[in-house]
Amino acid sequence: MTTKKDFLKKFSIYAVGNISSKLIMFLLYPIMTFYLLPEELGKFDVVLTIVMWLGALAMLNMRDGAFRFVMTDNEKVFHRVLKLFINILLYNIVILGIGATIAYMMGVDLYFNPYLIALFFLSFNFFEVYQQIVRGRGKTKLYVIANIISAFLIAGITITLLKTTNLKANSLIIAYTISKLLAALYVEIVYPILFKKREKINDKGIADDNYSVKQILSYSLFLLPANLAIMGINNWGKLFFLYFDYDHILGIYAIVVKFSNIFLVITTIYQQTWQECAIRDYNTTNRSQYFSKYFNNYLLFLSLLVASITIGIGIFYKILIAPEYYESLPYIPFQLLTVVFLALSFFLNLAYECSFEAKRAIYSAVLATIVSFILNMIFIPLFGIKGAITANIISSSTMFIYRLIDVRRYFILKLDKKGWLSILIFIILFLSVILYNL
Repeated sequence: MTTKKDFLKKFSIYAVGNISSKLIMFLLYPIMTFYLLPEELGKFDVVLTIVMWLGALAMLNMRDGAFRFVMTDNEKVFHRVLKLFINILLYNIVILGIGATIAYMMGVDLYFNPYLIALFFLSFNFFEVYQQIVRGRGKTKLYVIANIISAFLIAGITITLLKTTNLKANSLIIAYTISKLLAALYVEIVYPILFKKREKINDKGIADDNYSVKQILSYSLFLLPANLAIMGINNWGKLFFLYFDYDHILGIYAIVVKFSNIFLVITTIYQQTWQECAIRDYNTTNRSQYFSKYFNNYLLFLSLLVASITIGIGIFYKILIAPEYYESLPYIPFQLLTVVFLALSFFLNLAYECSFEAKRAIYSAVLATIVSFILNMIFIPLFGIKGAITANIISSSTMFIYRLIDVRRYFILKLDKKGWLSILIFIILFLSVILYNL
């Protein structure tokens, strides 16, 4: 069972990595506002969104599957995951190479060079899965260091190219591509995974058939619709802004989402630590008591974090970004509410992950993304950014409420004093924001 000391130790490791890497990326965006117009930044943000979205599909959601099964500490399973990952990657290289060539020859307008997008796509999604394999092998510190290296390289290369060339948003794509590959190369040098010579292992006869290639893919693919749907909650707005040719609003909205993601810098630390602990301890404790304890602590943590970020942004926002982006400020606290519901939904998602019933996560996620799609389609032409953020809040809260009810089959969450105090903080905070903006 994970002790408080173990939890805090893992938390501190993830804290160093996430705060360092995410803080670097967070500081990069304000700098970019002085070099890129909202339209240019918005188009890059759409490309990044599509790369993440389609990447999960193209890689068969191995990002989740790799971590969950590599954690079993079974060398045969590790070899199966690694072989599967390499095969999927090779298929992607071939398909993207052909697709980029066709797009280039037909002169398809993708805002950026199709070969550049293909390289960006491959490097980004390769690194995502590769890092989860590293993490699953128990190399948490190496995982953290690689993320920090990647962030430093992205920031350094981007700023250099923006200052010395006229590549504009292409600078970001080039920086991401080079940085992900170099960070992976560092990991491979320190702890060889792909190029390590290993003894040939008989891949047959694992006693537990839950670890077969079929089961690995089934687990990953069952989580895929849920992950795609969750991405859709925050990103349908971007695609509708693009569809309606609201290029300027697209850039403003990108900054709103990016600044609200400061929240994710901290919540990701908690989530990664909690994920490891919950998986290991799921069958060894009183589930209701165990999950309720962490849920109430997490809720209080989130409420104080949102309050701190809201106050901090209100004070420093106009110092950090270019004047062209000032209009984004009032929307950030409300987008933070979306991130709160998503963070709580992820907390509850671990009930499905721990019990190997990942398919149950699909229902709430698909429902939420359908709600998001419909509301964005209706609200954006009428209300612009306000409509998109309203759609985000409603759809993310829908998923949270659904899961809160559904996970009662595994455990029952009970609010204590910390939980009720958290709710009170949220109410006071958002009433204050609403009154301030009247």
